[in-house]
Amino acid sequence: MLRDLLPWPSGGSAETIKLDGQPSLIGLVLPVCAILGCSLGMIDAAAQEPGTPRTPVWRVGASASVSGTDNVGTASASGAEAGLAAELGLDVHLVLPYRRVRGYVDYALTGAVIDSDQSRFEHRNELAAVVNAELIESHAFFDLTATYDARARSAFGDPVRPLVVSNDDRIEGGTVSASPILRARLGQSGRMEARVDDSTTKYRGTDVGDVHTQVGTLQADSGVQPNAILLRGQGYAGQYDFKVGRRTTEVSVRGEVGWAFDAGTVATLVYGREGNNFQSVERTYAPLYGVTIDWRPNERTRISAEGLHRYFGTGHLASFSYRFPRWAVMATSSRSSTTPGMDRTPATGQSSAFDVLFLQLASIEPDEARRRILVQDLLVRNGIDPVQPLVSGLATSSVLLTERHELAVSWTGVRDTVTFGVGRADSERLDTLVSLTLGDDFRVADRVEQFGAQFAWMRRLTPLDTATLSAYWTRAETKLPPAQATTHNLQVQWTRAVSPRSTIAFTLLHQTFDSTTADYKTNVLTCTWRTAF
Repeated sequence: MLRDLLPWPSGGSAETIKLDGQPSLIGLVLPVCAILGCSLGMIDAAAQEPGTPRTPVWRVGASASVSGTDNVGTASASGAEAGLAAELGLDVHLVLPYRRVRGYVDYALTGAVIDSDQSRFEHRNELAAVVNAELIESHAFFDLTATYDARARSAFGDPVRPLVVSNDDRIEGGTVSASPILRARLGQSGRMEARVDDSTTKYRGTDVGDVHTQVGTLQADSGVQPNAILLRGQGYAGQYDFKVGRRTTEVSVRGEVGWAFDAGTVATLVYGREGNNFQSVERTYAPLYGVTIDWRPNERTRISAEGLHRYFGTGHLASFSYRFPRWAVMATSSRSSTTPGMDRTPATGQSSAFDVLFLQLASIEPDEARRRILVQDLLVRNGIDPVQPLVSGLATSSVLLTERHELAVSWTGVRDTVTFGVGRADSERLDTLVSLTLGDDFRVADRVEQFGAQFAWMRRLTPLDTATLSAYWTRAETKLPPAQATTHNLQVQWTRAVSPRSTIAFTLLHQTFDSTTADYKTNVLTCTWRTAF
């Protein structure tokens, strides 16, 4: 089923696979990623791995759509207002397959003209980029990651994404992170790594959530040898400078001693000490201790768990993933403090439809950068947002303690693909010494609870036609003061392939939004044409 839905054969060559984006940040990040990747790739062209293509894999795509809606403004207090919208989109996908330079750059720009009583123009940029460069073989590396996308300003706003619907809660934000890395061998199997991460997060139109983060990490381990003792050590120092908050710092030192039962099964005891000034003016220290377990019996299965006594109480991080030929499941659970500016990297791990399909497609496309494009195309062509998380992030100027639980499942049959995910997140302020600004969810409430669920059913009706039914539900609430917001989203789409690289789709979206401050309902009918060059 997945192979039938993909836009090209999974075994295509670089010649046949041409992979299918405020503005100030995009104008800086996109050229930097592309120039860095291509220039370093040219330098390394003479030292390719055997069988690795020398030419980057790329694709350019375009889309055009016409939409009609019975309500164009979520903030409208005068009732529903109908409108028409014409939308144009451009997307570029680039994969760097070199030995010394690997990664990808995905960029999309969408603009819409809405005709209603108050005509307006809306646009949206989306960027996800990861570039990994090996500057000195086996020793010096440089990682560059960047994201730019539409984000929710508040957990209590409407997360609707269609540009045809005006949404005061939708803001654009970007994160850029640069990381020089040094690595060395310790003995026959030991390793040592020193890493510095410098990250900046900025939002367009608001200072809430803007932060500059600097983190340094030094870690070493004796290496995993079956039936042998394992030793690990790590030192960490971080500084989080919020634009409208305050500068906070964090340090920790931890050591681990454990036993490697085999190459895929390791258990360790952890002991260390950590300190921060999240809850006091001066830095305070607390002991850190616990256990970790990592079990990987085969390439399809992984179970890892960590339980620690931390300065805030009990913290944990657990994950489980498993894939069969026809289905896959992944679950994550964590309770930990956030690392501001470092938690919005374009990577998997949010248990969304994208993540579980990314896991399932590993046997079809082992290369992760190319697999991203396969999953993105599968979802976008069937009207499912690839970047829609189960529980949305929060723009805040404070360090948070967040407990998160997520589960995602996918199943594929002869004609059907089904994904399902459910998640919950409870967040509370750790830094209570700063007075937050208006627009921050934690200005008044110290705790925000979020719930989310997604479902999608894609069915291949004929070799050219596919029908998709998808649903999305979110809820956010606080106890003191009492507040809540609930969103229901139901969508039906029919897609037809009109050529090997072009499709046309008709989509009907129904959404309701209920909160303690406003109620909203909208229906949107869209006709979309997509093509890849």
